[in-house]
Amino acid sequence: MASALATNNRAILIQDIDPGGDNMKTHQDKAVWELCRQGFHGVAADAEAAWEKGEDFRLNEPLPLAREIMELIRIANWECASQSA
Repeated sequence: MASALATNNRAILIQDIDPGGDNMKTHQDKAVWELCRQGFHGVAADAEAAWEKGEDFRLNEPLPLAREIMELIRIANWECASQSA
């Protein structure tokens, strides 16, 4: 499904990221974004895959992540648990 956004007198087509429904929640999106932004693309993909399956994401190895990102992951796991309940 696509939607249009009018900006500066022109329409911009916005494709839905998840055409099957909005499975990713706000903190999950933020956590994936921050992991990618810091260069942990594989970890971000693993996290996104886990959350889409309704599972908690756990790091396989310690990473040099800021406390705020670890908190985003914790909240994203909580969102995932509340979504599947």
